[in-house]
Amino acid sequence: MAYMNQFSESNGTTVVTILAAPAASTTRTVGAGYINIANLNNVSTVITMQANVGGTVTVLEPAITIPVNDSWSNAKNVYCLDLHNQTLEIYLSEVATTELDVAVMYRDEAQ
Repeated sequence: MAYMNQFSESNGTTVVTILAAPAASTTRTVGAGYINIANLNNVSTVITMQANVGGTVTVLEPAITIPVNDSWSNAKNVYCLDLHNQTLEIYLSEVATTELDVAVMYRDEAQ
């Protein structure tokens, strides 16, 4: 299976989906190091990454601090299953107007 990319940007105020749920009968896999969040702003930023399963939120990575002109990558695999309508989201843990650039590489597999 080929890897694909989804690009997004935080808006500094609300939860942003960084990886949508896959099509029916598909498993979406994100490998270690394949979520990259870049902070190209002039202030450090604290974010939280979560899974949203039909409105039920589970925090996957709380309080990630990304220094100025630095980036963060995930250290473990994350799976998004359409069966649960699961998406990956990030939000800024601190009130700010900072925007972050996000790139997610993923692979879809038929179930």
